[in-house]
Amino acid sequence: MQAFVLLLIIAPSLYALKCYNYLSSSENKKPSKTWVNCPVEAQYCFKNYSNEKVSSVWLSERACGTPNLCTVRSC
Repeated sequence: MQAFVLLLIIAPSLYALKCYNYLSSSENKKPSKTWVNCPVEAQYCFKNYSNEKVSSVWLSERACGTPNLCTVRSC
């Protein structure tokens, strides 16, 4: 019984989604990637891309998406 309860606690974290933040620039030859653990209710990662023309820096980010994200932000 204790093993079953332990499995119920651990199982959701095994299937948890991970998204990443990705930072790169024209001068940086090794871009940095940082992983983010999503909450259990997240079902997908969505991409956000921003570019700053003055310093040639761009940020590519994949944030955690929940099922009601598009109804809140009107995708």
